[in-house]
Amino acid sequence: MSARAAPISTRAAPRTVLFVEDDIDYLEVLLRMARTPTVTTVGATTVAEALTIAARQHVDAAVTDLVLPDGTGIDFIMALRKGGRELPVLVLTGEGSVHAAVEALKQGASDFLQKPIDAPRLRGLLDELLADAASHGRGPPSDDHPDWFQGMYGRSASMRAVFEQIRRIAPTDAPVTIVGESGSGKELVARAIHEESARHGNAFVPVHTGAIPRDLVASELFGHERGAFTGALTATDGKFEAARRGSIFLDEVGTMGHDVQVALLRVLETLRFQRVGGHKELVADVRVIAATNRDLRAAVRAGGFREDLFFRLHVLTIELPPLRARRDDVVPLARHFLARFSERYAPTREPRKLGADAEERLLGYHFPGNVRELRNMMERAAVLVTGPEVHVRDLELDLDAPAVRPRVAAAEAESDEAPLLSVRVGSTLEEVERALILRTLEHLGGNKQRAAQVLGISRRNLYYKLSQYGVESRLRK
Repeated sequence: MSARAAPISTRAAPRTVLFVEDDIDYLEVLLRMARTPTVTTVGATTVAEALTIAARQHVDAAVTDLVLPDGTGIDFIMALRKGGRELPVLVLTGEGSVHAAVEALKQGASDFLQKPIDAPRLRGLLDELLADAASHGRGPPSDDHPDWFQGMYGRSASMRAVFEQIRRIAPTDAPVTIVGESGSGKELVARAIHEESARHGNAFVPVHTGAIPRDLVASELFGHERGAFTGALTATDGKFEAARRGSIFLDEVGTMGHDVQVALLRVLETLRFQRVGGHKELVADVRVIAATNRDLRAAVRAGGFREDLFFRLHVLTIELPPLRARRDDVVPLARHFLARFSERYAPTREPRKLGADAEERLLGYHFPGNVRELRNMMERAAVLVTGPEVHVRDLELDLDAPAVRPRVAAAEAESDEAPLLSVRVGSTLEEVERALILRTLEHLGGNKQRAAQVLGISRRNLYYKLSQYGVESRLRK
């Protein structure tokens, strides 16, 4: 019977988000909105104060208002970049137009959010920024290195093939769909397509549709007119307008409702769209890059995804391999992340190194969370390991568990041992969905990652639904 590694911790190091807002009362509201057991917050009311904080303490991400007493949010972003700090930054704007926010995106902002701010949307965007924070400011040595391309590492033949696909696809304006498991790096591929294209000087606008309530996706993408729905007090531009002359990245496109699918199909076919509640046609001068971790063909067969939209999006497709299919990349990536995090958390010490036993174990590990899991694993080790080397005992690995893949997990859920779910005729779809999600979680012992795989949705989308049900705190991740 194989031994199980002793866990070094069940929690990762807390992440710190810096908020820059000149209204002290509103700043306190934002700090409370974002603060969680895993996220600490710090506030500043001016650009100068924010830069001082960023220089004196570690910050994982920043949220800044556009209008500040001694400058703008764009000034803050540019000053960070000039000082060598490329933090992921979320820009807040209170204007009905997003033109200033678009300029911030061009200067390096990761995304923007219009006031008034609601807590679930803010937390959803912060989750995205913090999940990708390790790739900001700690990039590869240089794209001149033969194994690095646009911030991605690939010694393996499968990743080199992806790099070659990106080079061939980027110069066109045709829609692209990136297919890959959660955590495999789909947004990095989308950014690489944008950076290699003629649109690279304009905005790259990511939209994580799975983190947006379904009834607000259309407004988020296309904007809305005043009075279009309850709470629409002003006309608001959408992300398609923000991405003008640039690229828009639609992550988890398979989660969109049918009404949004129809509107997206019209954009792809006519390059025109209308705001929610509006009648004026606007031009969509934008490259559409979509991504999914779901089997869209199966969704089409099940009636959950339009067949015409499927074929329109799949003009060009990039299949991103999971990390377990890229064995040549595992150890070099682990060494890279460990060195970067060691430099971040203990800059005065010699960087920690991977022991031979750890490298061997990582090569045989299945990585259900892909590159994101490896990155988080190395961050945890950089924080908690005190010796010069990281060994198997320092890694939170279940040495007894077999590889758990989505299809395996699904097969378990569909086995004869799985309980049946009875639904009363006349129940609403929302009631059925809630019952299915909660029963699946119960059957899988509260394991959110496996439940999301079985249900065919992202873990982020699952978290959002559980927060709606008010039960997320009672279940383990």
